[in-house]
Amino acid sequence: MSTPGTLARKLAAAGALHALVSQFATLPDATIEIRTIITPDEITEGLRVSLHDDIRAFEAWRAALAIDPDSVDAGSHGGTSWLITLTRYAGVPVEVVGYLPRTPAAPLLGTAAVA
Repeated sequence: MSTPGTLARKLAAAGALHALVSQFATLPDATIEIRTIITPDEITEGLRVSLHDDIRAFEAWRAALAIDPDSVDAGSHGGTSWLITLTRYAGVPVEVVGYLPRTPAAPLLGTAAVA
């Protein structure tokens, strides 16, 4: 158990990051942060995986972490759309976010499915 307000509270998330990189070394590169994650059940340290401009990379991460496609939420604002989902890996919450450009020819339909 770590003491709130100390660096030690990030230890479980750091261990999960190490396990993630070890198990999935061939996944597309992503920005990964250890940060506070808010889930329906808790507020705790976890991982945020951010992918930019590549829905196939988002889908690869979603599939590798066995995240149900129906659990992916979508949103947009201005010229950016995003896909976001939450899972657990190695005991910590992991938020996977894909940021995508929004174009009139390819509006976001609210699913991460790749043709």
